Amino acid sequence: MVESKVKVETPKKVKPEIKIPEKHHYFPKLLFLFGLILVVYTLLNFFNLFSLNQRIVDLAILLAGLWMMKLAIAKGLYKKRKEIFKKYI
Repeated sequence: MVESKVKVETPKKVKPEIKIPEKHHYFPKLLFLFGLILVVYTLLNFFNLFSLNQRIVDLAILLAGLWMMKLAIAKGLYKKRKEIFKKYI
């Protein structure tokens, strides 16, 4: 009898690749610019160097407040809560 020396290769187990979803991070340039303009205007108005009409100031404060509310809601709500919040609005 002749014995053959043939190697039998067993298939190697391949580990599935786990893909971690990347979160999209961005720097809110428009919010930063709006905040910077408000700070500069507030300092100029405080030291009586430059002042605008009171209606413009009220509009800027209103926009800043609405933007802060939007940011607070976006930060405070995750996906499940967001769906519930949309349901009641």
